[in-house]
Amino acid sequence: MNFIIRSVELKDAKDINEIRIMDGVKENILGIISERVSW
Repeated sequence: MNFIIRSVELKDAKDINEIRIMDGVKENILGIISERVSW
């Protein structure tokens, strides 16, 4: 299997958001600094 790694592009936003809200991902999303709620 071959993979190509590239930078994130604006056209990826919809797919990335779909991954973020999947079960198993959303439970751990607060572990990512950029996803933490600021007070």
